[in-house]
Amino acid sequence: MKRRDTLKIIPLSVASLSGIPEKTDASSKDSLSVPYAEVKTYNGAPTLFLDGKPSYYSGMWVTSPSPDHWGHAKESWPHPHGGDSDTAQRTAETGVHIYVFGVGGEWTGLDEYDFSTVESRFNQIIKSDPLARFHLRIALDIKGWWQKVYPEECEITSEMKLPVPSYASEVWRKGANNFLKAYIDHLKSIGMAERVIAYQANAGETGEWTRFHSSGAAPCGDYSKPMRRFFRAWLRTHYKEDEGA
Repeated sequence: MKRRDTLKIIPLSVASLSGIPEKTDASSKDSLSVPYAEVKTYNGAPTLFLDGKPSYYSGMWVTSPSPDHWGHAKESWPHPHGGDSDTAQRTAETGVHIYVFGVGGEWTGLDEYDFSTVESRFNQIIKSDPLARFHLRIALDIKGWWQKVYPEECEITSEMKLPVPSYASEVWRKGANNFLKAYIDHLKSIGMAERVIAYQANAGETGEWTRFHSSGAAPCGDYSKPMRRFFRAWLRTHYKEDEGA
């Protein structure tokens, strides 16, 4: 799967940072205003537009929050202040309110999800910065239950390992689509959707859609049945009846 094909799973959603009340109750489910926002070419480069004006994207990549805390314990981090919450408060004073963090563990089975802690986790950030907006890095590389339930839908390397779902797996692709849609629906139901400025679908090492274990190391892949089917279909489409190709 090409990196740009990941955008077919879910469109990038970007919302403006302006138009939010100065003070927001972290537990409130009241809808925030959603000013117009988009990504388009400006001076030859993809640019975030907020309220029709080009804006500089400045996001802070932070630790994923837990239901009862966010950041590191006091004095456990080699900095004068303790944790992401302190950093958020200082950063928010400069006008930066975008927080980038990972999610995805809510996908617990095919069409099975556990969103029970999403609201409490996200509220940990909102308590530190009431104007917080979220850039979600959604991990779609499932490890654990997927290999047990769908061993034939996993990538196979030259060492015959089954580490992660095959990119060519239609079961995985459909499941990922359903999970992303369910996640967005849940965020809407708890009044958090309007705080999300981007949904970034991630897979592979560091979410970059590359597989180091099968493309950057000695083992090669993918030799799974889904990938063989995909490659054969590509050959027929690309070369048609050209036997001399």
